[in-house]
Amino acid sequence: MLIKPFWVLGIDRSVQNLAGTIQYGNYISLFNLSLLFHFLLDLGLSTYNNRQVTLNFSIIRKSIRYIIAIKSVLAVIYFGLTSLLAAYLSYRYNDIFMLSFFMLNQILISYIFFQRSNISAIHLFKTDAVFSVLDKLIMIVLSSLLIWGHFIEFQLKYFVYTQTIAYAISAIIISIVVYSKSKPKETSVYKSETKGLIKNSLPYAFMVLLMTIYMRLDILLLTHLLPNGEMYAGIYAQSYRILEAASMFSILFAHWLLPIFTRLLSDSKNLNSIINLSFFVLLIFSTIITFGVFFYHQEIMHRLYQNQTNESAQILSLLIFSFIPISINYIFGTLLTAGGKMKILLLVSFFGVLISIASNIILIRRLQGLGTALAANILYYTIAFFQIYFSIKTFHIKLNTKKVKRYFIFLLLIIFLGIILKSSPLVWIINFCIFVMLGILLAMALNIFSIKNIVLLIKEK
Repeated sequence: MLIKPFWVLGIDRSVQNLAGTIQYGNYISLFNLSLLFHFLLDLGLSTYNNRQVTLNFSIIRKSIRYIIAIKSVLAVIYFGLTSLLAAYLSYRYNDIFMLSFFMLNQILISYIFFQRSNISAIHLFKTDAVFSVLDKLIMIVLSSLLIWGHFIEFQLKYFVYTQTIAYAISAIIISIVVYSKSKPKETSVYKSETKGLIKNSLPYAFMVLLMTIYMRLDILLLTHLLPNGEMYAGIYAQSYRILEAASMFSILFAHWLLPIFTRLLSDSKNLNSIINLSFFVLLIFSTIITFGVFFYHQEIMHRLYQNQTNESAQILSLLIFSFIPISINYIFGTLLTAGGKMKILLLVSFFGVLISIASNIILIRRLQGLGTALAANILYYTIAFFQIYFSIKTFHIKLNTKKVKRYFIFLLLIIFLGIILKSSPLVWIINFCIFVMLGILLAMALNIFSIKNIVLLIKEK
């Protein structure tokens, strides 16, 4: 749980400070470009493989070669489409060269994810847990040597190379582990099976594409719509990193909730209870963090970064408010996923793409990075509204209206608390911690959530 936050706030942040805003802005733009078509690299193959191998271990020998053959073809398609898009967007040769390493990284990530599906299918869960963090651990070691070792002069391309090396090492090790458990044999690729599998996976793949577009398009638009787009992308990336770090808890919470929701779909009473518990836990958590960051956005950015901190702090003060709907989306998006409501998810995601494109194009030209932050709020609050609406309508969820009313009282009190602490003579980080602790106690005093709620969720798991 500590590895990714250290990567985001330790390694990645230090890289941006060393590379500078403009260079890092170009780096993050290329990285986001490599993600647009990454859904093509799997198309649900790993999930399908995990399910089939779990049911019948003996087919693993056939499945490994069969799936790898399909994924190799998909990798070529992915590489070609991404390269064509990069050429269309008029990226320079050096940029396309770096992009090729980003694409290679995505291919390696997809391969590791597939092999992890074999490991979890044969119930080697501890081994799977190791491989879930191995690439990041290797990356942290190599990047730390690059950043703080002073063996060679830092260049951004070396940072990209360390990622490729880390993924390659992880891919080799996981291959050895899987192949030691089952030696794959030669097999042919059956066209009928491939067509059926891909056809069944297309709705999920299309949803991933839509979500990737509305989540990653903002930095690409910043880069290409403004004269100094790479600089604005770098400034925005500084602010977005805080939002990304805050969202890690919500993501873990959603993964934890998925099997619970799936199990309780036939038990509407208990499902409604768990939805309310998880909703108010994440709502309170996201609200406290959002207002804590809002009140101390200047201090946070000056502490973390060296360049353009005033500009990025202004963006952060607006962008962080999207953390509340993002957290809510993890609850109701997970519920809709558990219920297999793909049509609803696709509809909401498609609507999200339209909102993202329209709002970013309009607002970026007028407000630059601040416009992107405003567009993010419009996007995520709209998606949250529709996901809550469809969840209530589909699963007959009833949110606790008394707790909703108490939440608005909590909201007023937490703002008042932040204003008081802001004028305190104590060091800002101490004030921030006091704000978080008092915010939790305040929510418990208003009976919006309690320690018993957390215990109940743990017992459900």
